[in-house]
Amino acid sequence: MQRQLGFTLSGLIIAIALGAFIALAGTTLYVTTISTGKSVFDHTRASEQTRAVAETVLADFRRVGLVPVENYTQASKFLVSAPHEAFITGAAPGEAADSCLIYFVNEFQPGGTDCSTRFTGFRLTGGLIQGAMSEQTATLGGAASSPPVPCYDLAEPVVWPFACDDAVNDSQWHPATELSTVWVDEFTMDINYLCYDAESQALMCDELGNPSPACDALPASQPACSVFTECSASNPSHSCLEKRQLSLTVCAYPEDSAADGACRPQRDDNTPEGQLYLAVNSTSRNDRLYFSAIASGFTGTPSNPEAEPEEPSDDSSDDSSDDSSDDSSDDSSDDSSDDSSDDSSDDSGD
Repeated sequence: MQRQLGFTLSGLIIAIALGAFIALAGTTLYVTTISTGKSVFDHTRASEQTRAVAETVLADFRRVGLVPVENYTQASKFLVSAPHEAFITGAAPGEAADSCLIYFVNEFQPGGTDCSTRFTGFRLTGGLIQGAMSEQTATLGGAASSPPVPCYDLAEPVVWPFACDDAVNDSQWHPATELSTVWVDEFTMDINYLCYDAESQALMCDELGNPSPACDALPASQPACSVFTECSASNPSHSCLEKRQLSLTVCAYPEDSAADGACRPQRDDNTPEGQLYLAVNSTSRNDRLYFSAIASGFTGTPSNPEAEPEEPSDDSSDDSSDDSSDDSSDDSSDDSSDDSSDDSSDDSGD
């Protein structure tokens, strides 16, 4: 009888099942890896875009209000009772209040011939953050000249090159985030103030005996110095310093994670996958001065560092020479008398 070689039916079925299982496991691993990688990439990309905008706003806000006072020759240019804010807040059409911030930063290079002012704006519109930028050279303080002129005049009205309520498709506003990648659900800016008496360094709410209902919110917040007539009247009785802090809140998540309005400040089961929630603060390093000549007693004008030192007048030179000759003659006569007396004493001794 001839022996038969090959697989039995049961063995073949088992081999096919094992092969199918291995193939399915490999396919599942591949799909999962690709899907996870794409999800991580999308989340990272969404986070990077949102953080880039937040970090730009925070860094720039620290510089708002910078005034190159060394270039001013008139006190009226920066010692004013109602200085400019250097930023404005608002909202794009149909968006929540304070979802837009526009500010400018002065950029001056010592030894240069002019100064530039960079206007920047960010606003939320339909899940997308838009940005706008415009740079002007020495236009707020005058034309470029040598020595440099200030680019920011506190007494001169500021002309903003764009506005928060511009149309969504306005040519000056461009996407700062990708709507196909990240949905920005919240983008709000709150400004907090602390107003001090510049002379006594006391809070104005304490200095004036809690004159405003806004003072009741201490120490979390205070009214701006513009609320106090003692600081901002046409002839104010106090010089005031205003500290300004920006509180920025951003909530964003990958566009395909959830619908509009799904942001959760506190994580729970309904928090969108990949959500990024930021609540950060930035304080301007340049306090806003509301100047009062009455309080400070200052009536002069700051000196110009570029001015040449004055030459002494002819009268002063004549006087100094006269004084010098008088002194020298006196000294010589004294010396002469001393010498003669010494000599006579020596002679008599001999």
